[in-house]
Amino acid sequence: MLVLCSSNSAFGRTTTLSGSVSMGQEYDSNIFRMDTDHEERWTSSLLPTLTLLSESEKDVFSFIADSDLQWDQTRDERDFEHNLSLSGTRELSKYLRITIGNDYQYNDGSPESDMDDAPTIQDRFARASEYQREQVARLLFPEIEYSDEEYYIYCLSQVAGRYNDASSSVQAQVLNILSDSDQSRRSWENEFSFSVAFEYYRDSIVEVGWRYFVRDDREGYAEDYAENSPYVSLTYRFNSEWRGLMRYELTETDNEDTDDETRNMTELGLEHNLTTADLLRVNYQYESIAYDEDRDDWNEQIIEFGWDHQFGPHMALNTALETNYRDLDELSDERGVELSLGVSRTFQRGSASVEGNMAFDERKDSGDWDKYRREMRIRGVGSYQLLEDLTGNVNFSYEKRYDWLGTGSEKATYDDYEAGAGLSWSFGQWYALSLNYMYERLDADNSAVSDYFEHTVMLRLTASKDLLKWN
Repeated sequence: MLVLCSSNSAFGRTTTLSGSVSMGQEYDSNIFRMDTDHEERWTSSLLPTLTLLSESEKDVFSFIADSDLQWDQTRDERDFEHNLSLSGTRELSKYLRITIGNDYQYNDGSPESDMDDAPTIQDRFARASEYQREQVARLLFPEIEYSDEEYYIYCLSQVAGRYNDASSSVQAQVLNILSDSDQSRRSWENEFSFSVAFEYYRDSIVEVGWRYFVRDDREGYAEDYAENSPYVSLTYRFNSEWRGLMRYELTETDNEDTDDETRNMTELGLEHNLTTADLLRVNYQYESIAYDEDRDDWNEQIIEFGWDHQFGPHMALNTALETNYRDLDELSDERGVELSLGVSRTFQRGSASVEGNMAFDERKDSGDWDKYRREMRIRGVGSYQLLEDLTGNVNFSYEKRYDWLGTGSEKATYDDYEAGAGLSWSFGQWYALSLNYMYERLDADNSAVSDYFEHTVMLRLTASKDLLKWN
């Protein structure tokens, strides 16, 4: 802190203290995403935020404190989340920069009372909170970084198989997470990061950093763990057309109940500016995870080829072709290929983008490669300034997926639809009012996952203002 914020070397500092408060009301027509017996929820929320930003010629320092306070009026449940974020960047010289950050989060969730009524792992996963699903995915899907928006349907359809293949200690942890509780589910997590970057040549940087993350579940429903992650990265500009990069990261995870794990990640990349409007990319990544005892070690290799093209100042094309191979010690190996294409466009009063993906995955069983998964997805977003203070937005997505279970003779089909729209109105000097609607529908065939549809409506009023500012 003394190095980052020393006033002796920070000439011309500007410091701003700002605050905001947001109040919202949300309606969800099907909180458990079930085919029948829909359960509705009305949720009121309050989100106060306080931000301190201090800038000078050579450094930037920020501190953010916010809370997300939610009250489920239908079930009379209260969930609280508190966040403290600290970050600072300091230029020690023209070529040397250090960065420090720390993020703390505390969660206080209502007691869980819905799991015992769910007969299957899929049903329990659907009834869980996003925090609980994150913890289950960490145990059963270590290759992904879970979020509801990106991986909910995929994990929901695969969670039973992953659970059945897991060790007894992992299964016990999953059941503990997806269980009823008598008291509130309290947990906290903290992530500290530090890095030093040195520009040794024009557009060529070597960076050394370290990240330490710890999660503590105060009530013991999910296991405590700590991650220690040093890394080093190097970029080198060969000339105006070619640039290379290398990165290595080691992550050692100390788990309270399940096996400790060691993750190694090595990345190599090369970029070529074919023209001023065309960038070609090739990237290779090797990642391995080794566990102490009975969990299945695995390693994965990913090769990606990319082409980015600028049609002009307002339109861009991004394409990528990725192949991957996952080698597991005991379970079946997997391989796949994915093609993605995206187009984005900005207008005088808005923007729009469309992205499409196709993925084909196979699993090796008894020496033969069988179809495992096929996926096709398209999504789009757009926003437009209708009036000086009124902005509208729309979004849509459609995903078609096939899963072949067992030896490949049984196929499950999933059609996932999403569509939404919203309006945001700025009025007065400090206020904004927004209204958003989202519709989601899943049609599943030959699967343990049930069909469902869901309507979500959110109304939110926000007030924000700079409270103090001094030089």
